[in-house]
Amino acid sequence: MWLVASILALTSVSDDAWIRSQWTDQHGQLEVAARRYEPADAQTEQPAVWLIGVTHIGDAAFYSALEDLMDGMDVVIYESVLPPGGTPPQLENEGKRSEATLATAKLLASLYAGSEPSDMSTWTHAHQALSQRDARLGNMARDLSRDGWGVPWHFVHDPEGVVWIESWGADAQPGGKDDSTDIRVVVPAESPEEDHGELQRKLGDMLDLSFQLDALNYGDPRWVPGDLRMDQVAAAFEDRGESVQELTGLMSGTGFAGRMVHGMVEAMPMIDAMFGGRVVDTFHVVLIEMLGQESLVEGALSVYGDTFREVIIDLRNEAALAAMDRAVFERADVAEVGVLYGGGHMAHMAQLMQGPRNYQLVETRWFPAITFDVNASPLSAMEVAMLRNWFGAMGARMFAQ
Repeated sequence: MWLVASILALTSVSDDAWIRSQWTDQHGQLEVAARRYEPADAQTEQPAVWLIGVTHIGDAAFYSALEDLMDGMDVVIYESVLPPGGTPPQLENEGKRSEATLATAKLLASLYAGSEPSDMSTWTHAHQALSQRDARLGNMARDLSRDGWGVPWHFVHDPEGVVWIESWGADAQPGGKDDSTDIRVVVPAESPEEDHGELQRKLGDMLDLSFQLDALNYGDPRWVPGDLRMDQVAAAFEDRGESVQELTGLMSGTGFAGRMVHGMVEAMPMIDAMFGGRVVDTFHVVLIEMLGQESLVEGALSVYGDTFREVIIDLRNEAALAAMDRAVFERADVAEVGVLYGGGHMAHMAQLMQGPRNYQLVETRWFPAITFDVNASPLSAMEVAMLRNWFGAMGARMFAQ
């Protein structure tokens, strides 16, 4: 149950016809919708908005088709839970700017870790070097160029080659007290080894599918992260008397459930080889069949309770659209915006567009995210039909408990 639930959560399926399964005698497909919205009031100057549903693992052709759709858009807001310090500290209220500035300085220091000291003479040089090394991280850092009071960061070098990133506080002068106290964080000489999206990537590799983070161009300067920070997610859970630890443990592989899921995924290639590819093909059928059923998706979400939906879906959607509003305000002549988020977010996102923002739906396109070739599979057509019926009925019972 944990493995199926984790796949459902990772794929972020919607409960409002944003994702569906389609079967013929030759193939099965999991399809995800992208929908274009325009202001209901034709006189408004607001841009057209595409809500683009996405799965976190899928066929390489799926991500290529989405990039073709987004190619002509002026701004793309994308889903990515940010680390602490990952939003501009000047957006915080005045009483929290020192705390936010310290968090952002720590994040930048970790991003710049391992950089040559000569690359960190100014923000521009440091950011260019980071973008060349990792375009996605450079894009994340792009809007963090200033401290909580709108002042550019200072890079201070000591004679031994150690680099500090500094903010001089509210008075923008060295020294001071209270909110004018200097904030400084050392940039580590070596970059830590991190594997973002380890579980999703392993699932993709196991199923011969691409991982969204690897397949899409997150270094595109038109792309803007629109999400909550992880500390904000954790605080939202705590405010509701719950903990986010179980979810993060599942994704990172810590804790009993996380280790079990990771262990099963790691063992799957060997098991699949023993059965001539039949195990992986079975998973393809299960993904397409089960993710296309609204009741199963609702059941998977219910495993984590109402707080999970409220924080992981609703609050993050509001953050995404707030980021969209800022991007439209800050950039001139924005005619078309894309919001690229997991399919499970889209029903609520559409409500926010059609309700408070007074947008109307004008176009729907469906994109095949996962395709299963029945004729090329070691599974027979009869076995595929049996799997579809059996897993559909089993899943309905499992999540109806």
